Amino acid sequence: MTTHTPGKWNVETWTRNNGQSSEIVIVSNKTDAVASACPLWRPNGTIDQAREEEAANARLIAAAPELLESLKGLMKEAVKLAESQPDNAPIWAWIDDASDAIAKATDDTETARLTYRDWE
Repeated sequence: MTTHTPGKWNVETWTRNNGQSSEIVIVSNKTDAVASACPLWRPNGTIDQAREEEAANARLIAAAPELLESLKGLMKEAVKLAESQPDNAPIWAWIDDASDAIAKATDDTETARLTYRDWE
């Protein structure tokens, strides 16, 4: 399975065509481009509104590696807490939701099949 470019990622604006156009880019620590934020088209909105949303999307994407690692760490602690409160349904539901999110982020079908007990 292919893995993502290791984080920490940052958001930068790169200019092209002698400053005539720019692109919001997510870059790794090595300043290699990881992804380009897809320009948004809003027929009923302004270009500035679309650009602000594009930048917000880029910031969320750039935070993804750190969010993923944090969520994995929280999962282990959540399982410990859940084990001490076996009747606490919300904790179990959050653990299952987090497991699904990790599987989606990593395209890991094995993780998608995990239950909260597998995170122990």
